[in-house]
Amino acid sequence: IVVLFGFFGRRQAAIELAYSEARLAEAERLAAIGSWSIDYPSGRRRWSDGAFRVIGIERDGPPPSLWDCIHPVDRAEIEGRVDPFLASETTSDSRFRIVRPDGEVRVLRSIVQVVRGPAGEAMGLRGVFQDVTDQVAHETEIEAERDRARAAASAKDTFLANMSHEIRTPLTAI
Repeated sequence: IVVLFGFFGRRQAAIELAYSEARLAEAERLAAIGSWSIDYPSGRRRWSDGAFRVIGIERDGPPPSLWDCIHPVDRAEIEGRVDPFLASETTSDSRFRIVRPDGEVRVLRSIVQVVRGPAGEAMGLRGVFQDVTDQVAHETEIEAERDRARAAASAKDTFLANMSHEIRTPLTAI
């Protein structure tokens, strides 16, 4: 009986784990998010299915280095932030562009945390990245609309000031 309960308990745990993993995968797909981790001692990189999807590559082997995907213009800026980040105790939240294998440029938001060992040494990294290309395009569009509205308001103010001056000038003589 004990063996039977143990078997059914393990089976139920496996079913709940599979359900939880399916929900996580669906959430990653819907939010265009991917999770990843790097273990420094072993050099092992792990990516979720969502991470492969965001980067735009098929999952047919070990994950590539994210450095290979980063847009060349953004790479130098990110490399300059790595050492200060590894020395800090905070998480990093940044945006950068990637170039997908098909040549499409996408903007990612990346949140990264350092995994520390018992002595405080950096043992690896873990984080998520999200495709925010559409959001960035929308923000750019809003900024352009705001600039156009400011220019129109400035033109209106200039016009009203000139008209006020033109109307007052003849009235002064009268």
